[in-house]
Amino acid sequence: MTPFAKLSTASGLHIQCLRPAPDGGQALLVVEFLGVEGGGTLAGDLAAGTADVGVYRLDPVSGMADSPNRSLPGIPALAEDYAATLCASLSAAGSGVFHVVGYCGGAALTTAIVSELAELGADVRRCVLLAPGFPGAGDVQAEFDVMLAKVGDGDGFVLPLGAAPADTVQAAAMTRLDAGLAALADHLELERDEAEVFMADLSDRYRAWLGFLLMSASADTSTGLRCRTIEISPPNHVAGGGPEREFVPWPAAATGSDLLTDPLLVEYVARITR
Repeated sequence: MTPFAKLSTASGLHIQCLRPAPDGGQALLVVEFLGVEGGGTLAGDLAAGTADVGVYRLDPVSGMADSPNRSLPGIPALAEDYAATLCASLSAAGSGVFHVVGYCGGAALTTAIVSELAELGADVRRCVLLAPGFPGAGDVQAEFDVMLAKVGDGDGFVLPLGAAPADTVQAAAMTRLDAGLAALADHLELERDEAEVFMADLSDRYRAWLGFLLMSASADTSTGLRCRTIEISPPNHVAGGGPEREFVPWPAAATGSDLLTDPLLVEYVARITR
């Protein structure tokens, strides 16, 4: 397997292989999101400094944005899909020891993947959560309001959270957001083909992010993990839920995003997942 190869899941999503796991060696899975500005990733930084550990990366939001499937499978189904693919690939390669790292809003999916790997018989040694967030209805609405503001629609719209299925809520949100995107493209005086690309890219990304938040907000995070679990967060960070875990305050970071710019964090995560 070459670096940056992709493992395809049954539902058409992907796990990116940055460094193949050595025979009989260990694998590090990183659940994270590619920033709007692009650039490097935590998984990439970890792969650069862990020559004896396989490094795999998944970005559920980018995967859902690229997927033609518009349904919301739910966090348990996503976790089962990712875990089955990873287990099958690494078992064939003779590797079976896992460490899993999850960032921010990916915490619910991260813990679900850890539980699913354990159900499949994998040896999961450690789960590391970086500034984890477990979104609730208020967080979903707040993120939607930010999206509306970005497309120039500041009137607001109250999502029917809890009163309708997640797919219905997502559809209502995208109707409003797509109208705002169309108005923004018109305001920017884009040519027709430019406007179509502009709208499709942003609409798919917004759809995926909202869908992922809706699934995470309804996920059951009460199940305890059967491995050592460490949370690394700014000292003032308060997680919204999840299993009991060891807390490691990271004093150099003022916000969750600052964690990923600290090279000492990368060294620390690499050290504790070996």
